[in-house]
Amino acid sequence: MMGRAPIAATGWVLLAILAVVPFVTLLGEMFFPGGELSFASLGTVLDEEREWELFANTLGLGVGSAAGALFLGVTCACVVARSQSSLAKLVRSLLVVPLLIPPLVHAIAWTTASELRGPAAMVVVLSLAYFPMVAVLTTASLESIDRRQEEAALLAGGERARVRLALRLAAPSALSGAVAVFVFAVSDFAVPDYLSTVGTKVNVYANEIFTRWQREGDSGGAIAAALPPAALAALAMAGLSVFRRRGGSVTISSAGFQTPLPLAIGRWRVVAVGGVILTFLLSCVIPIACLLYTAGSVSVIQEALSQARGEVLRSMGCAAAAAALATVVAFVVCWSTIRRGVVGERAVEVIALLPMALPAIALGVGLIRTWNRPGPASWVYDGPAIVVAAFAARFLVFAHTSAIAGLAAQSPDLEDSARIAGVSPWRRMWSIAAPVAAPSIASAALLVFLFSMRELDAIVLIPQGNRSVLFRIYNAIHFNRPQFVAALSLVLVFLTAAPWLLWRVALGRRMELPQ
Repeated sequence: MMGRAPIAATGWVLLAILAVVPFVTLLGEMFFPGGELSFASLGTVLDEEREWELFANTLGLGVGSAAGALFLGVTCACVVARSQSSLAKLVRSLLVVPLLIPPLVHAIAWTTASELRGPAAMVVVLSLAYFPMVAVLTTASLESIDRRQEEAALLAGGERARVRLALRLAAPSALSGAVAVFVFAVSDFAVPDYLSTVGTKVNVYANEIFTRWQREGDSGGAIAAALPPAALAALAMAGLSVFRRRGGSVTISSAGFQTPLPLAIGRWRVVAVGGVILTFLLSCVIPIACLLYTAGSVSVIQEALSQARGEVLRSMGCAAAAAALATVVAFVVCWSTIRRGVVGERAVEVIALLPMALPAIALGVGLIRTWNRPGPASWVYDGPAIVVAAFAARFLVFAHTSAIAGLAAQSPDLEDSARIAGVSPWRRMWSIAAPVAAPSIASAALLVFLFSMRELDAIVLIPQGNRSVLFRIYNAIHFNRPQFVAALSLVLVFLTAAPWLLWRVALGRRMELPQ
């Protein structure tokens, strides 16, 4: 049987290949073009008025989207977590549904239904597409507050004190979701690119990376253009980490837990519940209705599925493989480091965050430069493995966070006893640690699958990525095929939602986002 060291080494090697090697390749491409040290590419970062415009547009898109998602998400969470309304409970069960619709599909639907264009359209689309990340995390926190804590606050300072307590306890979760929205927004390529083709052109860094790489052949300049949004993402995540360490997060005891009290919103109840339902309509029902109206008939949807059958199967296969790869790697590495020192755990956390901090389109460039070379590397680049690697790397942080949460629930005494009894590390990992962490790992695998199905930016520059469903939709937009685009978008949404429906209905589980 394999010992602990070989198991850990295998996990670390795969982690490095997925998350570190593309990043190092990008740095080498920027600082050592042609094999000689050069800082010329850095001269294209914020050195002229246009670069500052890119920075302002990208920052505005990130802040606006995060603020919009924070407002919608916290509002929805407060109502669905603390309202006794049956409608609010129904929305609670469907809260994650808008997240199943790719942001590009949101944009297609809303430009079909309205004259919304320009920067405002980008912010609205990304806020509606990503607010469930805030809502789900905040709802879980609000539902986890013990009634006794709130009753103590109520006695000490009245209803306002109780509300302040609830918001304080939920703040880390809400901010985690908002930071995630910010990170996705500052790296988004598809939505700004699409909205610029149907309305006023608005340049952001993701579009600049695409242009410099695809049209100008300037690899160093493309990578340099990725530095500002990567820095913004890193600063946002670092700020959240500092906030948590300094006491923003409050531990809530689960001993003798009592369900929290409902909110006393009185006459505002109808308005609050109505606002939540309106948000759900805007973020889910109306976009789907617009796509159905544009597609026109079931036969058009069937024809679109028939034409894109190969892309459908390939996308689902790559997403499933990426989910398996990311969760297995994250589990093995976390198992090998947990309870063995803070340094190792922090190192894994930073490495897992690297692909998320990078703009997705820059990650694609890094993968191209890593694997597009003669020899064994070409086996990866010339097949679907390169797409699997892009998805797995991009969403590795979800698998890592879930693996940590799942393994933390296990008592160390179980493995210690098995080790003393002579049980091999391999068997301890799969027979003791894996079953305990299985629910968290399964949830992470589902999340990686869902996000992979809706991911375009990381693979838009990769030739093998051109054979995905979302790229087929993106390509059809430029050939003015609205019916086909709407029909195939509906197919994609259904295929993305199907595993979630199985998880929700057949298994009776909610999909919770890792914090």
